[in-house]
Amino acid sequence: MKNLFHGYYRPSNEEFKKLWDESIFACDANILLNLYRYSKTTRSELIKLLTSLKDRIWIPNQAAEEYFRNRIIVSGSLSSEYDKVEKAINDIYANLSNKKRHPFLGDSLLKEFESIITKFKKEFESNKQELNDRFQDDEILETVSELFNNKVGIKFSQEKLDEIYKEGKVRYEADIPPGFRDGKKDSSGNLYRKFGDLIIWFELIEKSKKENKSIIFITDDKKDDWWFEFNGKSLGPLPALIHEFKEKTGQGFYMYTADRFMQAFTDYTTQ
Repeated sequence: MKNLFHGYYRPSNEEFKKLWDESIFACDANILLNLYRYSKTTRSELIKLLTSLKDRIWIPNQAAEEYFRNRIIVSGSLSSEYDKVEKAINDIYANLSNKKRHPFLGDSLLKEFESIITKFKKEFESNKQELNDRFQDDEILETVSELFNNKVGIKFSQEKLDEIYKEGKVRYEADIPPGFRDGKKDSSGNLYRKFGDLIIWFELIEKSKKENKSIIFITDDKKDDWWFEFNGKSLGPLPALIHEFKEKTGQGFYMYTADRFMQAFTDYTTQ
């Protein structure tokens, strides 16, 4: 029964170990974009793990293009988030220090809180400046470029993209994963925009067939057109994806979010 419905079975420890020993590790665009959002500690740890797998990491061309298209937008949005948080803190302080209202804090504690706010603002300004500096000197871009040098998929031909466009419309109407949740995405200016996930999916399949290897896909996409969920908990990749991948490549397929990838790395690379 398992050989017919293997997508519904969680891989055994031995099967996971085999996947980790032999697979190509493919990264989604959001993993690279989240390097700008992660704390320095998390960012350094993820880069360290990817570097240790450098001979086996790879990125689909579509994912790489999405990274370059969105990295400046992500950096800019993070800068505005600092402004929002700073305003929220200022509003809290204004309410607590309003002498016309009930004194929620005594003068001594209020001064202590004011001192902490000053430290917050100082660090906020430092972090914002670091973000703004990346517009001119982006050390994350340099790291990504080095990591994935000669490890980017070849862009599909126009003929292949047209085929995906036609197939994608049929798949999305039937809720066939992945990517159908993007079916209503604005495609003005780019007919293939809403089929980005599907393009990446077909790139993964082609890479697996070419290299005759299984794929572990690292993505922070949380939509249910990628993940099998129950009661709000992700149980793994959608069985339909595992089945299609196996059917078209004869190879295994699994997925991790960045945090689960980092957890699993210890489990399956130190045994």
